[in-house]
Amino acid sequence: MNPLSLEEIPQVLDLAKDTEYYSIILTAIHTGMRRNELLGLRWKDVNLDEAVIYLSRSIYRSKGGVTEDQAPKTKSGRRAIDLTPPSVIHLRELWERQNVDALFYGYQVTDDSPVFIRRTGEPLLPSTVTTGFKKIVRKLGLDAVRFYDLRHTHATVMLLQGVHPKVVQERLGHSKMSTTMDIYSHVVPSMQKDAVKRFAMALETSK
Repeated sequence: MNPLSLEEIPQVLDLAKDTEYYSIILTAIHTGMRRNELLGLRWKDVNLDEAVIYLSRSIYRSKGGVTEDQAPKTKSGRRAIDLTPPSVIHLRELWERQNVDALFYGYQVTDDSPVFIRRTGEPLLPSTVTTGFKKIVRKLGLDAVRFYDLRHTHATVMLLQGVHPKVVQERLGHSKMSTTMDIYSHVVPSMQKDAVKRFAMALETSK
């Protein structure tokens, strides 16, 4: 597990800015969604007015190289994920840009269209996203960071900011909170130190 630090997040996004992977990287960081969940996302799943994604599918590549939809493996995998203000703004801009690109390259953007595609309208493939991301992070010397670590980044930042583990569990789609806490046990020591400080401060202010 190699989550990005708060200093590394803007560095990665800055390098990704002019690539076709920027949108999916930013959304992964802001939602904690898995790569194939993001690639299975369609515009009808995104409510920008309510600032929420309704996740009901992911994709997988069959042995024949065909991309197919699949339902979440567990009930908790089907979930609503609230969006951050920056991710809402970006997704609005992405929708508008895709509609302009569609006129130029001769395709249509509808509610059933994938959210993350190439500017030419072609789908992004899982292996392409993985490889493209690797090239970006290697420029920063972060060779060990995988695309999946963006999911770990989201969870780690949230927990360190004091977000309740139950909320993190629901955002990630884990069936049990114990799963979330087992995976992110490395965050617990710093959470405990912060909790102790808050406890002491509460006693001091009550005097």
